[in-house]
Order: sequence, then structure tokens, then C-alpha cells
Amino acid sequence: MRYTLLLLATLAVGAGGCSASDLPTATGPAAAPSARRLAATADSLAAVPSGPARRALAQRLLKRSGVTPLADMGRQRAANPRFAVDAASSVAGFVPGRYPLARDELVVVGTSLGGPHVAPLVEAMRVLAERSRWAVVPERTVMVALWSGPDGARGALTSGVWPRQNVRAVLTVGEAAAVPDSLTAVAIPAASPATVAERLALAQRVLDEAVRLARRPALADTIP
Repeated sequence: MRYTLLLLATLAVGAGGCSASDLPTATGPAAAPSARRLAATADSLAAVPSGPARRALAQRLLKRSGVTPLADMGRQRAANPRFAVDAASSVAGFVPGRYPLARDELVVVGTSLGGPHVAPLVEAMRVLAERSRWAVVPERTVMVALWSGPDGARGALTSGVWPRQNVRAVLTVGEAAAVPDSLTAVAIPAASPATVAERLALAQRVLDEAVRLARRPALADTIP
């Protein structure tokens, strides 16, 4: 009995120092937003409210969540050296498309870097990246954008990081996107999430919308 209590105490002490990357969560194609990860991410961001340190933290959080950093995008990155995480309109990274006929098409998902919606967006992208390891999701490539400049989504679209003709849709959280009429634009006008339940609901909504927009329309049957 004494040894059992000692073991439990040791585990409790170890759990107290866990970061978001240490928290156990569901994996596989049925992965879902985690309240514990959301809380850890929100706490980390709250400690760094603004400036370059927050942008660097957001980049680290996305990388730990499985999002491919812009620096790892090879030729795309080499052709656009001015685009770094501390740029006025920060492109943080990508969840590569998994469908061969759609992965060259792009869906932008983003929010203001200084706003209250970063943690739910990061958690939604973590789940999307996890699902992509097991299933053909997302079909199109998803760009995760966190911006601090006045141009918002338009700044991400005009960055030259992705061929403009291959951009299909823009999903913004907490604000409407000023984008060309040729693109599908979806805005989630969410208030500042104050509770765990509200953060979870927002992360799930962002995830669902991103999956929907990243789904390529079915090909027409052209066989006579």
C-alpha cells in the first residue's frame, strides 16, 4: 500500500509540470479537440500578449501541433525569403493536402495574432494535422495564417507564397475577410471565448469548416 501511494504521488508531481505537448490526447482519424491542450495553449499565449515573442511562441505551438512551418516548404520558401514568422502578415505554416488532385489547391485559415481566437485555431489545426496522418484529410492544402498587420487575410493572399490562381477559399475567425469576390470567404464571427466549453466549441467549428472548405468537389463522370 505504501509503495502504491508513493507511485501515485510521483505521478501527480510529474503531471503538474506537463506542457501541451505532453498531454495525452486521442489519436487517429477520430481525433478531436482537447480541453486540456486548449487550456495549456491559452495559458501559454496569455503569458506573452504581444510582439515578436508572441509570434515566435505561436510558431512553436503550431510546429508542435504538427503544422509544417513555412521554412520547411522547400522551393516555396526559397522563392519568398521576405516571408518570415515576424513579418507584418505572418504566415505560420501548412497542413499539406492529402489528395493528389487537390493538394496544389489552397485554403487559408487564419485569425489575428493578438486576438483571443489563436488557441482554438491552433487546437483545430493540431487535430487536422493528426487526422491527416491516418486519412485523406485535408484534401486541399491548408495554410495557417496569423496576422498582425492591417491587411489581414489579403496580406496572406498577396504574399506570393502560393500561386494565386490555386487559392480556393479563406476562413477567418473573429473577423470578416476582405478578399477578392472570386474566392469563397467564410467568417466565424466568434466572441472572445471565456470558458473551456466555448473554446472547445470554437475549435470544433473551425475544424469542421476547414475540412469542408478543403474538400474538393467530386469529379463529374465523363465516361460515356
